[in-house]
Amino acid sequence: MNDSISQILVIDDEMRICKSIKALLEAKREDLLVHIAQSVRQAIALSQQIDFDLFLIDKNLPEADGFVFMDYVLKHYPSALSIMMTGNASIDSVVQALRKGAYDYLRKPFKSEELVNVVSRALAQKRLEDENQAITRLFNASEKRYRELIQHSPDLIFMLDKKGMIRFANNTVVTLLGYAKTQLQKMRFVDLVHASDVESVQTFLNNGHVISFDTTPQELVSDVALDIRIECSPRVLFDRKLIDLEIKRSNIILHESVSTCHEVEEQICIVGRDIGFRKAFEDQMIYSQKMEAVAALAGGVAHDFNNLLMGIRGYTTMLKNALVEDKACHAKLMAIEKSLTKGSDMTGQLLNFAKGGSSSETRLGNVNPLIKEALDLFSINRKDVDIHLNLEKDLWRVEMDACQMEQVFLNMFINAGHAMKKRGNLHITSENVYLDGQQSKAMKLPDGSYVKISIKDSGHGIPPEHQKKIFDPFFSTKKTGEGSGLGLASAYGIIKKHKGSITVASAPGEGTLFEIYLSAVSEKRRNKQRLRNGHMSPSVTRTKETAPLFMRSAVPDTFHGGKPRPSKPLKVLIIDDEPEIQNSIRESLEGMGGHAMGAANGREGIQTYMAYMDHIDLVVLDMVMPGMSGIETFRYIRKLNPTAKVLIASGYNHEQDIRCMVAEGRCDFLKKPFVEDFFIQKVNHLVAME
Repeated sequence: MNDSISQILVIDDEMRICKSIKALLEAKREDLLVHIAQSVRQAIALSQQIDFDLFLIDKNLPEADGFVFMDYVLKHYPSALSIMMTGNASIDSVVQALRKGAYDYLRKPFKSEELVNVVSRALAQKRLEDENQAITRLFNASEKRYRELIQHSPDLIFMLDKKGMIRFANNTVVTLLGYAKTQLQKMRFVDLVHASDVESVQTFLNNGHVISFDTTPQELVSDVALDIRIECSPRVLFDRKLIDLEIKRSNIILHESVSTCHEVEEQICIVGRDIGFRKAFEDQMIYSQKMEAVAALAGGVAHDFNNLLMGIRGYTTMLKNALVEDKACHAKLMAIEKSLTKGSDMTGQLLNFAKGGSSSETRLGNVNPLIKEALDLFSINRKDVDIHLNLEKDLWRVEMDACQMEQVFLNMFINAGHAMKKRGNLHITSENVYLDGQQSKAMKLPDGSYVKISIKDSGHGIPPEHQKKIFDPFFSTKKTGEGSGLGLASAYGIIKKHKGSITVASAPGEGTLFEIYLSAVSEKRRNKQRLRNGHMSPSVTRTKETAPLFMRSAVPDTFHGGKPRPSKPLKVLIIDDEPEIQNSIRESLEGMGGHAMGAANGREGIQTYMAYMDHIDLVVLDMVMPGMSGIETFRYIRKLNPTAKVLIASGYNHEQDIRCMVAEGRCDFLKKPFVEDFFIQKVNHLVAME
């Protein structure tokens, strides 16, 4: 049925009257469809089938009068209108009809114009009421929709009065901050703000745009935002007690046209977005950029410092060989070489940290010697700390990078030293433990065998609010210049990369206990593994076989692999920008009967190689040089001679480049600073290649 057609039901026991009313109304208006009923029973039956807009009801009907049907209409079809008709009208009947909801009252006989006018007014009223109801339904649906959006928005939404008191807060506020709505309605917005941000928030609240809700609303939403910190309720269950918010504000003026109040009311709308994750991401980006800068710096330091150490090591080796009979000088030179090795290891650790603690140099080892070596370094500057060692003798072995693990222990000891300003006690223990059930779950580790290292100091302790941050990069409570905040972060990263765990327990004034768990291979498990792999029986101990070193003093008449020295001297081209390194390598080669030529950079090296290509047996190549880099020089030499033998000697391990160069064959790598014996071994290996 067309929605523009109005449905009317005429109820009268006289068919003649019903038909005349039907004919009259349908003739006067094309938008009407009139139906007929002669009793209340018929009228009820029809009303259950058709949605009528208007009922014309005779007062006197058989079985039941018209008021009975009006009661039925009022109960079941409250939106429909009724007009009462009667030939015996009285004041009482009129009043009764109007009380029952009749729109109007017609007295028979009525004129046709009167009937049409009353029906038209009633239908117009019905359409107006229907439109109002539709608008109300839409408004209610819209209000519900926006209420749901506001209440469940991920943003925190507040409505404040002129004094800054909270009039409304959405569910997100309650969830994140932990305050009940009744509490919030008794608080000012600034009561939630961290003390350091209160002044800026007050200024922000006093300068805002206005949204005027009158007949012509203006929506001037402020684009100005302010970053603040909001304090959570002490009852909040989350770890965060402070939430970083970006807030925006607008003033809203409600006028009498839409407000139920008789006065104009102004409120402040605050929308706050949790930017904690964004700030964490920004901090991580800043940290990554710092690490990139550290990596670049570390690479340069490693290269230059290792070159410096290489020169010192070369001259030390020469002196040691020259003074082999002077035992006192020989011992001192050995001590210098040991210090050079430690210096080289330290630059390697710096570079390794800058690269994120990655390492491929992992092998089974005992952590006890690493603890002792780290303590030796720590004790150099902290003679006032009493060290108490309790290391298990038969400690299980750990799959680890020894350099990294020594760095962990040294960082932990230095951190403990900072906590003990004056004299103090440092207790270090190592032990074999087995974790399972709740223990392993608490450590977030799988069940199994572990080596546990405990480091306990008698320092000032760590406040509870700092204990969750101590492993964060660059977090430090020390004064500027006393610490970078990288020591514990580095230790944490290395332990995690070794698939271990590190925990802290501390209280102000009671010192600090760090416990490190590293996955271990017990002797029982190692023996089973050997049997499974078919290596040996549990009772057999196998020593590691090493290739012989061909040292100058041991084999004066041979140069490579114990073979007779070639009829012509070995000729080597050294391409390195450090004169001391060239001299050191030249001394080693010439002492073995070889001959060396030097070049200070890649371009000079290529020119020399082109001039003497048929006579050069080996190229010793540095990776980092001014102008042409090591890999560019290598590529050019290989274009000139695809079978050229190259020994890469560098203090900066360009892993990807060197891996590609070595993979091409007739190429090897030796990290600076190196011992002369290892240099000779590498040379022997390359020269012996066919």
